[in-house]
Parts: sequence; C-alpha cells; structure tokens
Amino acid sequence: MIRAGKLDRQVTILRQTADDDDYGEPLDAWSPLYTVAASKFEPRAVEAADGDEARVATVDIRVRIRHRADAPTAKDRMTMDGREYDITGVREIQRRKGFEIDGIARADD
Repeated sequence: MIRAGKLDRQVTILRQTADDDDYGEPLDAWSPLYTVAASKFEPRAVEAADGDEARVATVDIRVRIRHRADAPTAKDRMTMDGREYDITGVREIQRRKGFEIDGIARADD
C-alpha cells in the first residue's frame, strides 16, 4: 500500500456520460467517478508543432493513487489543482498496491 504521507493531493477521476441533448445528439459531458488522495510527480511542459505548424504547449503529469477495484482507464479524464488532464496511461504498481496514472493537458487550459 502507498504510504498516506505521500498522498498529499486530491485527484478526481471523470468518466464520460452517455447523455443526449434535447435534439438526440450525444453530449460531451464528464461526470465525477470518485475523488482520491494522490501523490504528484513533477509535470513536464512540452511545446510542439501541430499539423498546421501552430505551436501547442502541453503539460504532462504523473500521479499515484492507491489500488481500487474500479481502476481508471485511458478513456477517463482526471482533474487536479484546477486543471483537467486526459489520461494517457494507467499502470498497476506491484500487485494491488496502487496505480500510476499519466495525463496530459493543454498548457493554455
């Protein structure tokens, strides 16, 4: 189990909801799944050119949370410190010790 002293942040895992608007069109809505304590590794800022040669800055982040039966997936998102991240990877730490979650956010968000 991950020591409680290292879990000094709060992370909310978001899952896309399958709702439709009044016209039957799917909504791009995200609902909180759960909020847990986490430890944060220093984010890395990256600037790269997209397909139109515009510069796009992103922030990479890695967090660790305790093991849960309802593990986050790469289809989910997470929020921490007021910023929303797309989850790009989830790895189990040892056997049921915890999860290491990678995320990416646009730096201008």
